[in-house]
Amino acid sequence: MKKILITILYSVCLLSFNIPVYADITTGLASYWNFDEGSGTSVADGSGNSNTGTFTNAFSWTTGKLGPNAIYLNSTDYVTVEHSSSLNISGNITIAAWIKPESNGSYQVIAGKPVNGSFHIDPYYSYALQGRDLGAGFQPGFHISTGGVYQQAWSSESVTYGTWVYVVGVYNGSNIKIYVNGVERGSTNKTGTIDTQSTQFRISASGNYTEKFKGTIDELRVYNRAVSTGDISELYALTSDTAAPAISSVASSTSSTTATVTWTTNESATSTVDYGATTSYGTASSSAALVTSHSMALSGLTPSTLYHFRVSSADAAGNRATSTDYTFTTAAAPDTAAPVPDVRLILPMWGSSSYISHNLNQNTKTGKYIFIKNLTLKSRGSEVVKLQQFLNNNGYMVALKGAGSPGFESNYFGPATRRALARFQADNDITPSVGFFGSITREKLNR
Repeated sequence: MKKILITILYSVCLLSFNIPVYADITTGLASYWNFDEGSGTSVADGSGNSNTGTFTNAFSWTTGKLGPNAIYLNSTDYVTVEHSSSLNISGNITIAAWIKPESNGSYQVIAGKPVNGSFHIDPYYSYALQGRDLGAGFQPGFHISTGGVYQQAWSSESVTYGTWVYVVGVYNGSNIKIYVNGVERGSTNKTGTIDTQSTQFRISASGNYTEKFKGTIDELRVYNRAVSTGDISELYALTSDTAAPAISSVASSTSSTTATVTWTTNESATSTVDYGATTSYGTASSSAALVTSHSMALSGLTPSTLYHFRVSSADAAGNRATSTDYTFTTAAAPDTAAPVPDVRLILPMWGSSSYISHNLNQNTKTGKYIFIKNLTLKSRGSEVVKLQQFLNNNGYMVALKGAGSPGFESNYFGPATRRALARFQADNDITPSVGFFGSITREKLNR
């Protein structure tokens, strides 16, 4: 028995060491530029946060490390991204990029957020991925400012000019770390909240547009978290993927003010739905999670309204696919109005099978009364009760209290009922006005 138990425990231990741990390269992605456009003067943000970059001066496109294209920056080129909350990061942060550096002076900024938009002043950057050459080759580094004081972590090893290298800067609230090709190459202690500023995010430009980076940049990512070493290894191991996900099975379901849009992709990818009253859309809902079954909930919609929408998904390499235009119509708003009562008075009629309907004024208890038989003095039955209700509801009181009064209508056609009916007939030009409910009264009511 003991031998069997030991064998089982040993097997479980072996199995536990074979459980795979998956890296996460999408959570906390604040911005992602893959630079695969290959033309134009701007670069799109693949994170869904709309941090579009705009080129200045004579930049050029070149072959990328991953994907078809990358940007080549000379000593005068740079890219600006307008201030946004997604890039105004105060907590943990990571910046990662493939770079192919060329010699261009002592200090260069690859990408970061200057503390001043016009001057290069201490502490220089809220955060920045940098490089320097102090005579021993290009050393990547990471710059963080907290409480107005900056600190940097520099790689202990230089990299070769003209060669692709993957550089990652991480700040976790306790340390600044710099990784080169998936390996930690430098670390320094640093605590505190990152200084935030309403300045642009810049690629290859400091506060006064100096410290230009010269070389090629590809696959630039900014995270609002400290990525793990496993995440860094995953990013470094990404191969060139130029195929966009295939989108299929686009569908939608709606209520009066909400909609759910679903679709599938043939590989794990992000989720975005653009929607609006026209094909210009105007509103977007996104998720950076990499999934193959996509579902996005839209809210705040207008009832009984036609909406246009399209879906798009980007894989881990930044390849994005966008669907054609689809439409859905929201349901009508629920009916919350109280129902109008349908009250019917059915009375016996001598010698006739005709009926008359009469709609009463709202202030006199609106309803529908149908009269199909004559009534006279000493008639009895439920028909008399309905006639007394009709008279009482229209201001011709059969009695003020007791039998025949409102709520206490009786089944006996007595003198009080006859007098009330006679008053009704007189006011409505029904002759003779003697309190007999016959064909003349019915014809008058039928008009």
